[in-house]
Amino acid sequence: NLLGNSNLRPELHKEWELGIEAQFLDNRIGLDVSIYDKTSEDLIINLPLDPATGFTSTTTNGATVVNKGIEAALNLTPVRGQIEWNMTLNFTRNRPVVEEILEGLDQIQVAGYTTLGNFAIPGEPYGVMRGTKFVRLNGELVVDGQGSYIRDSEITTIGNPNPNYMASWINTLTWKGISFGFQWSYTDG
Repeated sequence: NLLGNSNLRPELHKEWELGIEAQFLDNRIGLDVSIYDKTSEDLIINLPLDPATGFTSTTTNGATVVNKGIEAALNLTPVRGQIEWNMTLNFTRNRPVVEEILEGLDQIQVAGYTTLGNFAIPGEPYGVMRGTKFVRLNGELVVDGQGSYIRDSEITTIGNPNPNYMASWINTLTWKGISFGFQWSYTDG
């Protein structure tokens, strides 16, 4: 059911990154920060075809996505001796935006079913979720006679699967060669 594509090109990635890594106070404090801008062109995607063609999909170069972000880590050793405590605080923020897609299309589905799911849409974050919203009146959800929320008939963008940022706190306590580690993670959005 897959139509081959003899014009398929390799994906191309261009990236610049600027960073700094530093250690202070006998390596008790460490800092690692980097910012980046990565452009991925000619992303290879599966494109659905009308079954009347004799095929249901083809593989093609279909999108350009730009990722801009920052990664930062602060490493600390607040206790050093018989017991050693090492901790790392991490922060990551990435913004993937679709720059362009295959000419003639206004969106490309990357996951989901028919017209609902995750899409690549120019100018939108990569993988935005499209579906139907619930009808609201003066900010309140509208309920039908059977007690169910009424769905709007229009399909629209309803969410962004990409987090605003992620942060974590990683700890390791070491005593006489025995280590105990634990981590807290937070994802916003």
